[in-house]
Amino acid sequence: MHFWSGRYQEKHYAIFLGKPTRTTNNENREDLISELILLSYGHYFLSSFKTRAKLANVKAVPNIRWNYEGAFLGRVQEFDPNDRKDSSLYHDTFLAVPYITIPKGAERKFSGTNSAGKNNQADDNIGRWMDAYAHHVLEDSDGYLVITDLQGVVYASGEVVLFDPQGHTSLKDSGYWDKGQEGMNEWMREHKCNRVCKQLKLTPQVPVIDPPPAERP
Repeated sequence: MHFWSGRYQEKHYAIFLGKPTRTTNNENREDLISELILLSYGHYFLSSFKTRAKLANVKAVPNIRWNYEGAFLGRVQEFDPNDRKDSSLYHDTFLAVPYITIPKGAERKFSGTNSAGKNNQADDNIGRWMDAYAHHVLEDSDGYLVITDLQGVVYASGEVVLFDPQGHTSLKDSGYWDKGQEGMNEWMREHKCNRVCKQLKLTPQVPVIDPPPAERP
């Protein structure tokens, strides 16, 4: 994925496109749609995660958000690939997300693309909450989705801004990175419930939905 800096309605944005040597116009469009949908899932389930913590009377929830508000897909009008070889917008579709600054040493990965987070060190409060959030997504989606490759910026203020998620779904329909039930089962084998999971009364084992044959890719 390539990105550039741009402005829209007087706001600073990061503009993303697939690499020109690896994606066609149609592949780029489908990938960016999948990216935005998964970003919206992350945002939605983070909201329900915070609601869950409130209902469980669990205090001191970290200030976490997805870099989602204001994100959009854009299309280049009158696109001609032959005229855009030297242009930064070499595909007809782009993903724009609010530009965020990343101070040196502030970027952090909480889990891998194909692995659960293991952030249970005694002094890693944010890491424990992120692992519990991933568990919550799996449970709150009724076994449909697990969000992986959790990463973001941890600012000195304590705010955490998440971006660029990947995931696995029971229908294997979230994007080219999606390994379906295999990826979800691998995550469940690796995840170890921490004290936040227990405080939120998350189910230790969430069954993965096995889709009917007609719905399988």
